[in-house]
Amino acid sequence: MCDRHDLLNPSLHCWRSPCPGAAESDAAAPANRRGRPRQKEHELKNNRTKAAVLGGTLAAGAALALLSPAAPASAYDSDGLYLQLAVQSPATLVGRGAAVDVSIDVTCNSTNSAYLDTLLNERVGNRIVTGHGYTYVTCTGSLQRVVVRVVSGTGTPFARGIAVATANLYGCTETTCGQEMDDTTINITK
Repeated sequence: MCDRHDLLNPSLHCWRSPCPGAAESDAAAPANRRGRPRQKEHELKNNRTKAAVLGGTLAAGAALALLSPAAPASAYDSDGLYLQLAVQSPATLVGRGAAVDVSIDVTCNSTNSAYLDTLLNERVGNRIVTGHGYTYVTCTGSLQRVVVRVVSGTGTPFARGIAVATANLYGCTETTCGQEMDDTTINITK
């Protein structure tokens, strides 16, 4: 059977069968301070290169996800009613965390005011802080930035960090009513 250190060498296929010539290779290979055979220098260099490329790729992906603006949600468009919204990041703490102001880009053509409802969930320490806020939007048919104040409903204040925001926009024309939702992760800042 293969030793623990032989698992580092994929050419030995230790998970399938005993290592070919394991006894001779252990005796013939130069050992490191722990008595294990040394890996070849090019194998170590290849593993370091792979780790560096993987780490760089992951870091670039994380930075892109954090720095890219929130994409608009799919729009509701039926029988002349158009509703579209996109929660924006970052949101701003208000009153030392008692509330958070969340900016939402809204485009709608509802004949009456549209109703914009926003929920926010954030993990603070070992608790989940949940809050709710709403406002009415006068639809103009053009893009508008609306700020909804979300008040903590749990008695624990919001804090700087990452939260999940869910916004719903409800509206009607003379002939139809509809709803559109955006659910996204946002940053909360001071």
